[in-house]
Amino acid sequence: MNEISASDQALLDKCKAKLGCTQYHQCLLVPLAELQRAAGLTDSQAQHARQLLSITTYPWQENIKAASALRTKDKFISTGDPLIDCCFGGSGVRQRSITEIVGESASGKTQLCLQLTISALLESPETNVIYISTEGAFPTGRLASMLAARCSESSVQRAMQRVQVAEFEDMETMFHAMEYKLPALMSSGSVRLVVVDSIAAHLRFGSGEVSGQMQFYKHRSAKLVALGAKLKLWATKYQCAIVCTNQVKDIISEDAGPLLAAKSSTDGGVDDEVEDGDAGLAFSSGGGRKAPALGSMWANIIDARIMMYQRRGMVLPEGLPEGFQPLLGPLNTAEQPSALGAAAAGSQVDPPRHLMRTRRWLENAFSPWAPHAQCEVFLDESGFHHI
Repeated sequence: MNEISASDQALLDKCKAKLGCTQYHQCLLVPLAELQRAAGLTDSQAQHARQLLSITTYPWQENIKAASALRTKDKFISTGDPLIDCCFGGSGVRQRSITEIVGESASGKTQLCLQLTISALLESPETNVIYISTEGAFPTGRLASMLAARCSESSVQRAMQRVQVAEFEDMETMFHAMEYKLPALMSSGSVRLVVVDSIAAHLRFGSGEVSGQMQFYKHRSAKLVALGAKLKLWATKYQCAIVCTNQVKDIISEDAGPLLAAKSSTDGGVDDEVEDGDAGLAFSSGGGRKAPALGSMWANIIDARIMMYQRRGMVLPEGLPEGFQPLLGPLNTAEQPSALGAAAAGSQVDPPRHLMRTRRWLENAFSPWAPHAQCEVFLDESGFHHI
């Protein structure tokens, strides 16, 4: 309770006694006019008494201090790059939370997960990482090469032995392991990071028949809620960071032709289920407008979302003036640069080298502890770095 004067304490006790209440918070349920009449107070005294009752019932100053202390107590897993960490909120990926990494194929989701895995391993020799892979074999060779770029050869094998890899080919096997096998590893207390790559692999598509599809989506919703509850329990109980990668789906506009719709469906990037909230979650990439898979239900489970997108390197036509600079379209749009338009403009400035290859961006779409932020990055043998 906040420190209050003796006169204010006497006023509080008077209000409680006159109203026949046993707790201060019960006095707040009484209308102000009735409080004023029962206690025989003036207008200003009644307003002051109501304010005292509110402060006593809800000690907001102490709650702010407790929240600040809790925030400084939270730990983060760094990406190894200070600017990328700043983009994610200052120190990287937050423990005791679920962070989603979403992007289209080959955008670098697995690379970023491996980079976080390495940072967790190198922070302490006792740290273990659980890596759940649902999309093929775990990239052991890539992890070894990234480790070799950041530590000695003798340390690579010791670090890799602390990565517990679980590969699941179907949803039921994954849920069974998460319920009965993985908690035994988590209970050791040494796991700081759990990676699920990817969360959408076994949860996106149904049987193809209408009746079967409806049953599938009902079943998927129940599984998604159970999975979210399990991951949140792990994050809070074992004080670890949960990182899940997610796929994307195409958003086809109503005026899109049948050829575009057929192409997107053939690419396997369109969910059979289209939700009304997809437009609010959409972002643009080189392949058109995308939205994270699994819809708004999964978006309400996660704590933070990191979006990854890229623009492919430009192939310049022959016969252009020497030294011209291509016109680059705005960031995060599906518009393609017009090299011929740049040639007509007669620019004589050589384009920067990093603009002539595949450009990549990381974006902190939302999180409760960091503002929206974005940075351009490049990928090398050791992972992602800011430009």
